[in-house]
Amino acid sequence: MQIQNRWSGASPAWLGVLVGVLLMSSCSLTQSNFKLADHSAQRTNIDSLTQTCWEERVDNAGLARILGQEALETSRGIDYSTGIGRSCKCLASIAYAERAYGAADSLLTQALAVLEAKSEPPLTTEQRELVGQIYLQMGNVKLRKDSREAGLQWYLRGADYASEHQLSSLGFSFDLAIARQKGATKQYPAADSLFRQLILRQEVADRPAHQRGNVYYSYATFLARSKKYEAALQWLEKARDTFRDLPGYQRYYAMTLNALVNLEQRRGQVAKAEDYLRQCLNIKTQVTRGQSNDLSYEYHSLGNVYLRKEDWANSEAFFTRATKIAEEAKDHKLLTKTHLGLSQLHARQRRWELAHEHLKASYAQRDSFISIQRAAALSSLLSQHEKKVAEEEAARSKVQAVTLRQRIWLLLSLVVILGLGIFLFRQWTKYRQGQLEKEKEILQRENEILLKEDEIRANNAHVDGQEVERKRISEALHDSMGSKLAALRMNLEHFREHCENVLPQQGHLLLKNLSLVDEAIGYNQNLAYQLMPPTLLRLGLPAALLSLKDRMESEKLRIEVHIYGMEQRLPEKLELSLYRTVEELLKNNINHAGATEVSIELTEHGGQSFNLIVVDDGQGFEYDSQKTNLGMGLSNIKSRVEHFKGTFTIDSAIGAGTTVILDLPFPVAELATS
Repeated sequence: MQIQNRWSGASPAWLGVLVGVLLMSSCSLTQSNFKLADHSAQRTNIDSLTQTCWEERVDNAGLARILGQEALETSRGIDYSTGIGRSCKCLASIAYAERAYGAADSLLTQALAVLEAKSEPPLTTEQRELVGQIYLQMGNVKLRKDSREAGLQWYLRGADYASEHQLSSLGFSFDLAIARQKGATKQYPAADSLFRQLILRQEVADRPAHQRGNVYYSYATFLARSKKYEAALQWLEKARDTFRDLPGYQRYYAMTLNALVNLEQRRGQVAKAEDYLRQCLNIKTQVTRGQSNDLSYEYHSLGNVYLRKEDWANSEAFFTRATKIAEEAKDHKLLTKTHLGLSQLHARQRRWELAHEHLKASYAQRDSFISIQRAAALSSLLSQHEKKVAEEEAARSKVQAVTLRQRIWLLLSLVVILGLGIFLFRQWTKYRQGQLEKEKEILQRENEILLKEDEIRANNAHVDGQEVERKRISEALHDSMGSKLAALRMNLEHFREHCENVLPQQGHLLLKNLSLVDEAIGYNQNLAYQLMPPTLLRLGLPAALLSLKDRMESEKLRIEVHIYGMEQRLPEKLELSLYRTVEELLKNNINHAGATEVSIELTEHGGQSFNLIVVDDGQGFEYDSQKTNLGMGLSNIKSRVEHFKGTFTIDSAIGAGTTVILDLPFPVAELATS
């Protein structure tokens, strides 16, 4: 609080003196660090630092950050606005790549505050271009940090700035960024229109060919994102044709070929993708005049292509070839990538020891590459403070060693997680296969049930047809044949009564004919009854069962019938089916079982269900409920019961008789009304 009071009570003069002292001390420190005579030499060194920082920001972010911070501090010390803007731009690019969008936003805001606050003298063309570049970079940061709308606002602001200051190259970049943003937000018609306007302006105004190629390339990328692969292929080919013979842009030609590689892979044309990659290799060979350290990057790319194709042999061959070339050229950067590719290859093959060795080699080469680049970049700054810088370098190396170990552990953890993921995936696959097998079994059972139901329906239809035919024949025998036989007997009886003078022999023959007619009438009535018992049709199932008892009971077979409830009639088909069931069981007892007593019970249970129980004291048989072959008679009975949604139970053993139980629901909705 005392310090704050002192500062708040200080006069502007004292504040100015203090600020001047600080600036002077900062300048003296800067001069002692770099041993430079004036600000002009310092600006030159700052420009060199920012240029190196910008070039190394991707491949060596740690070194680039150190150089950028050094350039920023020195630029602030001499109030070098261009240096502040450039160094903030470089550091913001590094922060953006590391997804530290808040830090990138802060750095770019500082750069704009310094550059836009400068009014006297006015900004140079170089500084205006720097401001426009910062607008473009700010749009990218806002896009990631805040929202797409915020990024688009900065792109529009930058487009207006470029138009105001006639920065045609930056104006093209902003228009292209706006078109790309429209496409990224799925505003496909608007993005397509903007791209086509850009293409038209480039072609009509005869703008530089490399800009046209860039528009073609960006439009093709947009179309590929929209999955319009054929159209994207056409524009990529135009970009390829544009860059093909353009001096100084053969690397862009190679970039377009790489885009064609990716597009053909999406289209499933692996052979074409490989052909384009080899063309890219040839272009690089021509551009670099066969320098092995540059061509080896294409071999590395081919190794990655075959790695994605799971062609392990070719992938390992190209990675190894790139490694040998990089070792001859002492290209530590490429050795880092090739060893990492070999590590991924062996990890995919589960050759964990080789994967670990190549991973350690990759980080060792990266450490060497960082050390070499740092030494080269800082060699111009080492003078009287070489010992101090060397100590700082040693400290950084220790930190890097710790970081390397952490990365190795991280990678090993990732390998373990990957192995666990593969194991879990296999377990899930086995589980899914088991589920599919279960579903297959369920489907098979359902098919068996459907086939069984079809068989039951067919059997019931056959039985129904038989019953209809029996009824028809019974009615024919009763109505036609019975009436005719009755008429014949009446005629014979009439003839006997009115012909008293018939010879004795003729009278005997007449009586014999009357006996035969009576026998035929009885047989006809019995046959008609067997085909379709009239008692069942007129009086219902209970009366029919009692009638059946009277017909089939004999001295050798005693039959008892007990009826409980069953006051309402059942549907005709159901009554007929139950009657046939009892008839079939009685015939089995007479023909096979040798029973002397049979009990038939028909019981109603509260109007909801009823059951039919037939018990005999016959010789019985071995019954297995798992077997489906029950014989024709029992199979027909079971089909009838299942047709009426009932259950069919048999309890039998040799020498212990047989019990047959039929449980059926009471068909209330289908009760007969007569």
